[in-house]
Amino acid sequence: MPYKDRERQLEAMREWRRNNPKKNKEANDRWVDANRAYVNERIRNYKKNNTAYRISSTASANNAYAIRKCKQYGCQVTNDPIELDAIRKLYRICKWATHLAGLKRGHPDSLEVDHIIPIISKGPHTIENLQIISRRENNAKNQGCVRNTKI
Repeated sequence: MPYKDRERQLEAMREWRRNNPKKNKEANDRWVDANRAYVNERIRNYKKNNTAYRISSTASANNAYAIRKCKQYGCQVTNDPIELDAIRKLYRICKWATHLAGLKRGHPDSLEVDHIIPIISKGPHTIENLQIISRRENNAKNQGCVRNTKI
């Protein structure tokens, strides 16, 4: 039934959705299945163009990587949820500061979270053992650590 007033039509559609949630979900699922390529492309573009998504996901990935390495080398990993949240925020601060400075990931002056006592030397993944330093300083520190450590 055609409506002359667009607002009235939209309100009727909203009301139908509220009254028929199961049919609405089925219709939505059919549309997504029929337009899978379009939906995937929209999701890819969102992830690529949304700076906040990119920064938070890479910060979380870096933190998860550090935790996996700690478990691999038998280091202490904190179980305190407040401390874990603080560590996640530390990683995000690095990513945002690097982004706001206009630097790309991998630039020598980009900021990184560094373990004061390296993970490979069984340093803990706790807030007290983390510091923010530039990539250049971190690489210099790591090269010195590798030379002094027996492998």
